[in-house]
Amino acid sequence: VGLFDDTKDRNRDVIFSFQGSSLTVTPAADVPRTVGQRKQKLVIGNLQRTPMYSMANMNIHAFSDTIMQ
Repeated sequence: VGLFDDTKDRNRDVIFSFQGSSLTVTPAADVPRTVGQRKQKLVIGNLQRTPMYSMANMNIHAFSDTIMQ
C-alpha cells in the first residue's frame, strides 16, 4: 500500500506539496521522491534547492509561512 496505488486514483488531478524540508532524511524524503518518480504533480517549498529540485513541477524558494499566506 502506498501513495495512490490504484491507477484510477493516480490519474486524479492532485498536487503534492512539501515545505520547509531539505528532503534529505528518510523516511520523510521517500514520499516526495516516490511522487516525482511517478510523474505526479510535485511542488517543493524550501529556502534552498533540494536534491529533488529537478523532479518538482514547481520549486518555491521562500519561508513556509509566506508560501501558505
